[in-house]
Amino acid sequence: MATQPNDVRAATAQASAWFHVQRGAGLVAVGAVCWLAHSVLMLTGFFDVVAAIFAGTSGVPQAGTIGVATAQAVYLGAIAAVPIAAFVLAFGMFSYRGGTTAVTRTSPAGAEHRISERTRSKAVTTGIAFLIYGALGIVASIAWLSLSTGAAGVTGDAARTSLAVLSFAWIVASVFLVIAAGMFTEFVRGVGFETRSPTSFGIEGLVAYSSINLLGVLLVTIPILLLLGGATGVPGMTFIIGIVLEFIAIPIFGIVLFSRMTWGALRLPSLLTGR
Repeated sequence: MATQPNDVRAATAQASAWFHVQRGAGLVAVGAVCWLAHSVLMLTGFFDVVAAIFAGTSGVPQAGTIGVATAQAVYLGAIAAVPIAAFVLAFGMFSYRGGTTAVTRTSPAGAEHRISERTRSKAVTTGIAFLIYGALGIVASIAWLSLSTGAAGVTGDAARTSLAVLSFAWIVASVFLVIAAGMFTEFVRGVGFETRSPTSFGIEGLVAYSSINLLGVLLVTIPILLLLGGATGVPGMTFIIGIVLEFIAIPIFGIVLFSRMTWGALRLPSLLTGR
């Protein structure tokens, strides 16, 4: 009878840990859905811009103006979806880490495999990187809102400042996305290796996504920053390649990646419990 309270406490702790795992996986799924929405909106905004250009060149300037306004609103929604996704993913990682004590596997020889503190710490680093990315996303959203609504004016120092802030925030955020993707991948690999579990979150390709995204961001923003600095002869092809990557290739990649990630996160609790 003396061991019963200990058994109850152990069962309670185990249940609490699994709750953190399930909540963390759920938050990761929600974050992936938000990022999926971002990808869809980015692609939609690009098509709105193309439609507006064709309308303007076809002698329908009013339709072109409406198309540009629609694209601005769509891009604002896309930019705003990013910090939401990043914050939700960050809290999902923190929650999942809190429940990793429950993720164990027993080998045929009877040895119990647990997650090391080193692997668990990678979840914290991932969450912090996502938080920083989200904070920079808010800065970028404010800068874009300032530009798109004309609050800073179409020309002048205020508009140049907003564009520079948007570019710098975009670059630094993209660097932290690479860090978050790398640490997230290492965390998932560590959990899978140490517990022999099928943990994946469906994030295969996240490092490639973040790396290509960083390349695209640099190709778009560096010419802009050079022009803002008064440089001449900025290569237009560099900018065009960046536009193709950021507004077409990356959104398509993101739609595929974050659809898989949503499904992977939703299936994770049942995979870990074998149900």
